[in-house]
Formats: sequence, structure tokens, C-alpha cells
Amino acid sequence: MALDPKQVLLENKALTICYVLALAAIIVQFTVVGPLGSGKETDRKNKRLIKQGKGKYYQDVVSEVKRIDRNLNTLVGRVNKADLLTTADKVVWDEHKKNLTKNLEGLAVPYQKRDEYLERWFEGLDFKKMGSKDGTGSEPDAGGFEEEYKSRFTKLQKSFQDLASTEGGSILQPAAKTGSTPKKMMETQKIFWFKLSLLEAMKEGKVVKLVSKILVSPKQNKIAEAKGYKVFDCRFTVKTQFRNIPLLVKAILASKLTFKVTGVEIRRPDFKLIQTKPSNLSVNGTAERKFFDKGVYKASFPEGTTEFKGSEEELIPEPTVFVEIFAQGLDFLPIKKKAPAPAE
Repeated sequence: MALDPKQVLLENKALTICYVLALAAIIVQFTVVGPLGSGKETDRKNKRLIKQGKGKYYQDVVSEVKRIDRNLNTLVGRVNKADLLTTADKVVWDEHKKNLTKNLEGLAVPYQKRDEYLERWFEGLDFKKMGSKDGTGSEPDAGGFEEEYKSRFTKLQKSFQDLASTEGGSILQPAAKTGSTPKKMMETQKIFWFKLSLLEAMKEGKVVKLVSKILVSPKQNKIAEAKGYKVFDCRFTVKTQFRNIPLLVKAILASKLTFKVTGVEIRRPDFKLIQTKPSNLSVNGTAERKFFDKGVYKASFPEGTTEFKGSEEELIPEPTVFVEIFAQGLDFLPIKKKAPAPAE
């Protein structure tokens, strides 16, 4: 292992002092003794001047010693600032790196659990062995999957009938094709789970009505895949009260699957208040594209009423608005385990 300069300096202070004294002796030899001359009389004279603190050579020696002192102080400052890493520093860093890696892996655990919920198939499918060299892989039969998918979607429509029904039937419609390969079937399965999670979030977020299809489609995103996940773009429009929009966003983010809400759009045409009588209050939309889903909201008080004991919401319900939500469902890729390091 290579010697560490800082380690040598810190652990061998006596040796360092010896080096400095030796260096000072060499400098005195070349800067003082050499230039003074070799004659005995000259030597005696110059030595006497140096001893008395006089003469040019004395000043040269003082300047050189001060320069050495400055260089040593600079070196000590660098050592104290830890510009040089020791073996002990490397041990501390490796331990910090180990703890950081462990903490990061811990952060990924909740998302991995959510992804396990996304990767599952419908219960009760007729599985068969398909193309597995070791005989352990299993995928659903294409015909059995399509039949189960349509059955589950019918149950989905009934479960969310109040939220997604229209005069023409349910706004929720199954996929036209469920796929014939394991990869396409699993993609259809994941889209089903994403839609189910969004519908549950709408109920949790007190949405009044779903007014558009829930569009969920896989998106090619090389940057996301390099980071370890695939993206499913999600988009839908709901009718809800303005104050409940944060509840809806919160419910989406807290659902069983991992979502990222990327946009919330609300149209805002002008409206005005018209007071027709002291006991009547109406809110009329005036723009072509109405912000509110109804033209008039009216609160009527019976004649002679002086006190209303009901709730404020019952007296004057808050108007509902149309809100378009843009989100991304995240499908985490399996973590590739690194090969163990070769034994030393």
C-alpha cells in the first residue's frame, strides 16, 4: 500500500523535526559558510559579525530561515485542513457509503410493494406453461384472460355506476383487444389496475361525476426507463366542487399504485352575482364556455324565515366545476442484482 504523506507527518513528528533541522543546516552551509570565504582571517571576521547580528550574510540567513518557517506553516495548514486523505478517512467514507446505500434501498421498499400490486394477474385464471426453459414460468391462457377481463370489467362498471354512469350507459368501456402474448396481456392487466386505482381515488376525493373516459396508455420514455421505471400516461375529466380538488389529488398520490400528478386544468370564464330579492340569490354563467356545470344556482328562503337551522352546504351548495387531471402511472422495472465481487 502506498505511503500516505499526511499519515507520516502526523505519526512521525520527531522525524519531521529532524528533516527540518537538517534542511536548515544545509541552507546555512550554502548561503553563509560558503560565501564567507575560506580564509581563516575572513572566517573569524564574518563569524564575529554573524554572532553580533551584523553584516549582509547575517540578514541573508535570517531571511532564509523565515522563508522556511512560512513554508512549514503552509504545510501544517494543509495537513490540518485535511487536503490529504488518510487510510482512516477512507474507512470512514466506505462506512458512510454503505449506510447511504442501505438507506436508499429502504426508501425503495414502499414503491416495490406498490409495484407488486401492479404486477399481479386476475385471481382464478387458467394458467399454462409457456416457453420456460426450466418449466417454472407461467402465464395465463389468452382466451381465459380475455374472458376473465370482460367479466371483471362488468363488475367494475357496476361498482362505480353512480360515479361513471350516463344516459347512454357506463362511461367506462373495456379494451377492444386484450392481447394474445404474455407481454400484451400484462399491459392490458396493468391498465385495468391503473383505472381501478384512479376510480377508487375519485370516490375518496369526493368527485361528483366522471365525465370522460379514463385514458391510460404506455409511453416510451428512455429517460424514465434508464432510471428504472416505465410511464403510463393517464388523463380524465371529472365534475367536482372546487374545494375538493386537493382531496382528489391527495387520493391519487396515496392510492395503492404509484402515480405522479403532472397537471390540473380548470376553465375560468366570467360569472356574475344577481340579487333579485332579499331572500333569493342566483349565480348565472355569462360566457359561452361555462365554468360551472349549471346555468343557475338558487337559494330560496320561505316567507317570514328569520333563522335557518340546516347546514350552509344545504342552504347554498357550492357549484361544481369541470376539472381535467393529467397523471402518470409508474411501473417500476425489476432491480438487477449486481454480481458478487470476486473473492480476493
